[in-house]
Amino acid sequence: MSFLLFVSSFSVCYGEDENKQADDYLDIDKSLSAYASNAGDANTLGDMLHTGFGAPKNISQAIMWYEVAAKAGHAGAQNSLGDIYYNGDGVEQNYKLAFSWYEKSAMKGNTTAQSNLAYMYLNGESVKVDYSKAKYWFEKAVAKGDVAAQYLLGTMYAEAKGVEKSSVRAKELFTLSCSQGSIFACARLK
Repeated sequence: MSFLLFVSSFSVCYGEDENKQADDYLDIDKSLSAYASNAGDANTLGDMLHTGFGAPKNISQAIMWYEVAAKAGHAGAQNSLGDIYYNGDGVEQNYKLAFSWYEKSAMKGNTTAQSNLAYMYLNGESVKVDYSKAKYWFEKAVAKGDVAAQYLLGTMYAEAKGVEKSSVRAKELFTLSCSQGSIFACARLK
């Protein structure tokens, strides 16, 4: 039986029972750990437990599974851990840990992590403001079509933050971001 099929069946069988606690039927050591045999499965289980989609929401167990996947090199899990620590989602907010996880994920090519890391450099969160590093990581994410990176790099050009002011380049980036649904970028075009 595949991992996802098992978890789907598991959540259908038990997901309706509101009196059961997540720990009662997500006994990780005994039942699900055998199915999370690789980083991708561990990340999927982390996603399910983090969002509550397909399994009851349980942040502490989500973190545990993300860590399993992240330590095995899964870039998505590394970015998810960065998000959890950045936002203080079920844990104390910790920009240093967020930065560390984003950096690991970004180095592996995760587009969202590249944008997140750039944002931390842009705003000096856990690190000194470093516009050249922010630009570097935003450009990597922009090359992959990241909407937030397009908008934020456009803002750097519009406001001459670490780059020579360029209304033309800012407008190009805002147009790209707006065309993908960024209301912030669309507002900058008006």
